[in-house]
Amino acid sequence: MNMRDDYLFNRKTIAVFSNFHLEKEYSGVLQGKKHFFVRQSPLTIVRASFLNVGSTLEGALSSSRFHLKRKCNVPVALSVSHNMILIQCKAAGDLDGTVWIVASHIVRIEPYKKKQTIVYTTDGHELIVDMKTAKLQTLRKEAMFLRATLLKNQRLEISLLSDEEENSGFLLVKENGQINYTAKQKGKAKK
Repeated sequence: MNMRDDYLFNRKTIAVFSNFHLEKEYSGVLQGKKHFFVRQSPLTIVRASFLNVGSTLEGALSSSRFHLKRKCNVPVALSVSHNMILIQCKAAGDLDGTVWIVASHIVRIEPYKKKQTIVYTTDGHELIVDMKTAKLQTLRKEAMFLRATLLKNQRLEISLLSDEEENSGFLLVKENGQINYTAKQKGKAKK
């Protein structure tokens, strides 16, 4: 079996899922039309991907829970600008594996077996997850809401300063012998 040593989510990542070999958890990766294996667990890949973009999985989960007003099993935003909202599912089967799917790569879902759902993704891949279809559909809707909310919150209003505002504000000075700064209003003519 040909395996990579490590991996980070990117714009072409569709899903990362548990793959067990000799009682050790590795990962299978669907990236574009490719399928390959990595010598890391899905959770290790997810955590490293969050650190790579300057965050932590735990921090992103806290943010998701805050915005969605729910405590468990929430989608998590890896990159809002690249529409990479991850949904964690239990992998189908007897082992305790997981599947992390990028929500924007889900084309459609259908019920499969009792409490299981088949997920059709971009590039023609299909995954079976151990989750009821209604629950997965709710997570997809929450992923869209989370992205819209975070995009709205990340926009910074940029206003042009007028000439009057340009010279306004305060000048912080520390005069000889003083311990603390003194705030002096800028733009005021001295008399």
